[in-house]
Amino acid sequence: MLTTQQSFVVGALARCADEGLDRPALEKRASMVDKFLKLLVATSGVGRFGLGLAAVLPPAVGAGVGYMAGLEPDVDQVDAETMKREELIGEYRRLAERANRSAARRSYRAI
Repeated sequence: MLTTQQSFVVGALARCADEGLDRPALEKRASMVDKFLKLLVATSGVGRFGLGLAAVLPPAVGAGVGYMAGLEPDVDQVDAETMKREELIGEYRRLAERANRSAARRSYRAI
């Protein structure tokens, strides 16, 4: 059974063979694979930390944004009255349009 690193090397060499690389290109690719493996081994602990951070960070950011939004100052009473008035005007317009449509429908049926 091959380790993860050995499997990676075998896969990289198989790809080189599929591409038909000559000796200098193969040596260059092998040195790149070697550097990558050394970097992978050196950062394996950091990678696990990064994975944990990636799992925890989005909910933490969401919670922080929600908390900050909750700290927003309350709306003034004047603004609340203005908002109520605008909502009431919008509702009256909606009801007027509904009444007009209903009247038009009744007059259409009467014809």
